[in-house]
Amino acid sequence: MENKITDPFIIRGILAGIAVALISGLVGCFVVWRRLSYYGESIAHSSLLGAGLGILLGVGINFGVVFICLLSGILFLWLQQSKALSSDTLLGVLSHVALALGIIVISFNKIKIDLHAILFLS
Repeated sequence: MENKITDPFIIRGILAGIAVALISGLVGCFVVWRRLSYYGESIAHSSLLGAGLGILLGVGINFGVVFICLLSGILFLWLQQSKALSSDTLLGVLSHVALALGIIVISFNKIKIDLHAILFLS
């Protein structure tokens, strides 16, 4: 019987986990230092709008999510240039606007959509 710890699949998984942990630590420090700790949640809320638009327009969920998340990031960078509001405030506003618009867009779909399946299982 083969030893499960020396299996190449497990070794690659462990090495990948270590690499992700090292990179995430560095990126996490940068994100907190720049006061962008709310950025991930803001992009996650934008994905609901992207999923709704992708289904409504018939272009596919993945394309809609990627497009809207990129658009949200670009909009955030553009709004951040004005320095009128702090980064966390902008992220909070964009997050809740995208979430509200996503729920509105999904309510216009004639197809019944299971939001949990779209957001958590796909």
